[in-house]
Amino acid sequence: MKRFFDFSPSLWQYFQKIDRRFGVGEEIVPAAAEVTCRNADLSSVRAVLWDVYGTLCGVELGDLARSLEYEDRLLTAAKVTVEEFSLHEPLKRLKPDQPAEVTLSDLYQELIADSHLRSLAMGVEYPEVVIEQIWLEILQDCIGQGLDVPEDEPPLHTAYRWAYFFDQALQRICLYHGAAATLETLRQRDIIQGIISNAQFYTPLHLRRLLRMEQGRDDIELEKFFSESLVLFSYELGFSKPNPRAFHLAIETLGRQGIGPEEIVYLGNDMLNDISVAQRCGLRTILFAGDSTKTLLREDEPRFRDIQPDAMVTELNQIAGMIVGTSE
Repeated sequence: MKRFFDFSPSLWQYFQKIDRRFGVGEEIVPAAAEVTCRNADLSSVRAVLWDVYGTLCGVELGDLARSLEYEDRLLTAAKVTVEEFSLHEPLKRLKPDQPAEVTLSDLYQELIADSHLRSLAMGVEYPEVVIEQIWLEILQDCIGQGLDVPEDEPPLHTAYRWAYFFDQALQRICLYHGAAATLETLRQRDIIQGIISNAQFYTPLHLRRLLRMEQGRDDIELEKFFSESLVLFSYELGFSKPNPRAFHLAIETLGRQGIGPEEIVYLGNDMLNDISVAQRCGLRTILFAGDSTKTLLREDEPRFRDIQPDAMVTELNQIAGMIVGTSE
């Protein structure tokens, strides 16, 4: 899947340096949500589509949209980003009456909001941003206020550095217990696997790194587990879940292989973004409730009271048994 990893050697070296600086993810076993697990006969399933954040991977705050709810964490990440890239002076020139980290955090949130508004005006339901473009706009604002940038590096590459650093400073991402083993079991049983997830460019980078760590191999690529045509990330598509279009794309792709919606199961942790939309598209569903902080049952919303996933699990290693008759 070259499209996710086609970065220059200098950027790869930088990403790896930041990974070492902030520490690498370790498998975590969080407290499960208080739910009643429910099994289902999914032996007819031929394809499994995964959500990433809150399902395959634990992440402290959530995807980009949810991370914007944590103002204090945004300010902390902005402060270390200001220090890392010497942004104090240009940001103070831009907004002299407030701390540089406040200006950076405000810019970050305002540019994301503006991008969403432009997409909504064009009729995009649940629009997504391309985060490196947001950071490129911030970079250009700083250059306009006198920031010196390397002449031998394209501005977009600098934006990638800023985006990667900020995300690492903002929150950690780890594999959930049983993720790699479940992917491997399904792969060995010839179950087609894909991803439909809200994401940014660093999402596949982190996922590959974590899978390599878990399996103790540096040569693992995402295509070992996932079919490239079924890896559908929001930042590439321009829209995010619960927009159903990514699900329709996956259904069309699998349909060309003779696989119908009733033979596809989608795994997610959110009744809105995952279960409800997947069911409307005709897919089978499994709600992963293994992390109480990321399981979104939305029980207070009347529209979800009559929606039930086909199965509900608190451990990923429960999934293989329902699909291929075994568990890890």
